[in-house]
Amino acid sequence: MIGLDELLEKPELARTLSKDEAAHMQLKALAVAAACAIAVVNTPRFGEERTLSTKEAAAMLGVSTSTLRHNATTTYASLRVENGTKRLTFSSLAIARFLKR
Repeated sequence: MIGLDELLEKPELARTLSKDEAAHMQLKALAVAAACAIAVVNTPRFGEERTLSTKEAAAMLGVSTSTLRHNATTTYASLRVENGTKRLTFSSLAIARFLKR
């Protein structure tokens, strides 16, 4: 089967694909485009502060969300951002500094 890279270099190859192959390629291309769009939107510029949800912070720290919530007032207290609600939020820069130590 022809790959996305080949189709990008030689678009005329798309005519040689069956309808099923063409639909499959289109879905793959859309998935790649969506993944890139998410990365662009969610990637802060170098050194840019961003408030993270528990899920995002846990992924960055490499721990489960339950571990992060359980230790939010002890081990990870310095990473929290107070927002005036009960919702836990964390600083992306504080997490980056935490991971460097």
